[in-house]
Amino acid sequence: MISLEQVEQLLALADEVEADKEAFARYFKVDGIAQLKAKDFDRAIAAMNKKRAK
Repeated sequence: MISLEQVEQLLALADEVEADKEAFARYFKVDGIAQLKAKDFDRAIAAMNKKRAK
């Protein structure tokens, strides 16, 4: 799983881009961002940044 710092980073980014956190978690097949697998962290950051670019 990802670290607490990574969770905080993703949550802050999600707030910044006004992402639907529940939908985001469902996309990664987890119950919440804190349960995200470490291997998916870079992909999650990229997805948030892509949303920001829109």
